[in-house]
Amino acid sequence: MIDKLNVISKKKSIPYNQYFGDMGITSIQKKKRIKFAEELEDVFYVLFLMILNDYLDGVDLDEYYYSEFLERRYFDVVVANTDYLENDDKSIQYVKDISKLIVSATIVNITNDYYTSDDRCVFVSENESNTIMNYDEHIDAIVNGKSHKKWITMNDKYVRHSHISLEGKTIGIFESFKVGNSKMDFPRDDSYGASDTEIVNCRCSIKYY
Repeated sequence: MIDKLNVISKKKSIPYNQYFGDMGITSIQKKKRIKFAEELEDVFYVLFLMILNDYLDGVDLDEYYYSEFLERRYFDVVVANTDYLENDDKSIQYVKDISKLIVSATIVNITNDYYTSDDRCVFVSENESNTIMNYDEHIDAIVNGKSHKKWITMNDKYVRHSHISLEGKTIGIFESFKVGNSKMDFPRDDSYGASDTEIVNCRCSIKYY
């Protein structure tokens, strides 16, 4: 299975303070994202070490076992760092799916040093932190009676063209953005089957009001 988080974006990880610090979000949001990413990074570090050690010891690599391990540990981080996702079916399914994807890609590419590297731990963690936190903030905005949302890009040369066109676009909170050929409620939203090219390493954010 292809590791979409690596193939689509050739850009390697960025230190968390820089990655989240450059985003158009509040200092509180940045701190929450960094904390989530750091805790998730520890999970990926253990996972990759388990898989690599088993491979080097000649042990059969049990994809189901590793996926179950990652799923449980990932969701522990979700529960500890979000306000609304502990019993949310969408987030539970997302964690299941992404855990299988990451484990499968690691096993398939076990001879490639990158797939068990610290660099990949950080890169995947910062991406996953944005995905989960964007969703939690979306629910928070609805719960707290926000009625509109505005798409905010980083407004630099790295912003993909399909996202530049959304800069400052404001719609109702229950409406969806048209992002390229995809539909999203917020950056990195995959609930409508958005293309990975619109999701991976996206640094856009939403302002709710």
